[in-house]
Amino acid sequence: MVYMVLYRYRGRFSVVVKGIEKATDKVIVAKLLEVRPDTETQVSREFEALRSLRHERIASLEAAYKPAGSSIAVLVQEKLQGADILTYLSSRHEYTEQVVAMVIMQVLDALQYLHWRGYCHLDLQPDNVVMASVRSIQVKLVDLGSAQRVSKLGTIVEQVGDIEYTAPEVINDEPAYPQTDIWSVGVLMYILLSGTSPFRASDPEETRQNITFVRYRFEHLYKELTPEATRFLMLVFKRTPRYSITHLCRVHKNNNIG
Repeated sequence: MVYMVLYRYRGRFSVVVKGIEKATDKVIVAKLLEVRPDTETQVSREFEALRSLRHERIASLEAAYKPAGSSIAVLVQEKLQGADILTYLSSRHEYTEQVVAMVIMQVLDALQYLHWRGYCHLDLQPDNVVMASVRSIQVKLVDLGSAQRVSKLGTIVEQVGDIEYTAPEVINDEPAYPQTDIWSVGVLMYILLSGTSPFRASDPEETRQNITFVRYRFEHLYKELTPEATRFLMLVFKRTPRYSITHLCRVHKNNNIG
C-alpha cells in the first residue's frame, strides 16, 4: 500500500497520521508505533484488542502491518469525521445537558461492550472520545493503547494517561476492576458540564490526594444543571464499591438525565 500523508499528530508513545491511499483515494488514519523491547508488549496488546473488537461506538481497525526490516508497526484505522468531544462542544455557541447526556450514554454503551469482552479502556478522557459525524451527536472511543484485560476479581494495572482522569485504585496501585472505567466517565461528564476538571490541582501530588479522598466541588457545575445530573455524578464518584454500567444506564434512564 502507498499513502500520501496529509498531517501528523504526535501522542505520548506514537505518531498518528492522516493520509490518502493512492490506489483508491480513500482517506485513512494510521497510528505508527515503534516496536522496541520496552514497547513490544503494549503494541501487541493494542493490536490484539483492536483486531478482536467490533462495535458501533469503537473506532475499527482496517489493516495492520509491519514492513520487513522495520521497527515500526502500522495500525490503519477508521477515519472519523469530527474533532474530539471537548473541542467539538467548545466550538458551539452553547450546548445543553441533554447533549452531554447523549454523549455519556454512547460512551457507556462502548464501555459496556469492552467490559463484556473482558477489557478496560483505562485511558478514557476527552481526547479519546471523537465525533463520528459532524451532522449529529455520534461519538466513538479511540486509542486502545492502554486497554487491558481486567478480571472481575481485580487486576493490578500500570498507571497510564493523565492522572486527573485516573481512578483512585489505579493511582494507589490497588487492583482495577471493570468498574474502574466508570470513574473516568464521571470525570468526562463533570468536565463537559462545568468546563473544568474536578480533581486537578496545582501540582500532581495534590491532584492525587483529591482523587484518593474524592474531593471535588459542585459549585463549578453549570447553574442550570438538573438535580438528577448531580446525583448521577455522586453515584459515579465513589471510592468503592462503584456501580456497574448496567445499573448506571438504568439510573440514567429512570431519572431522565438531560
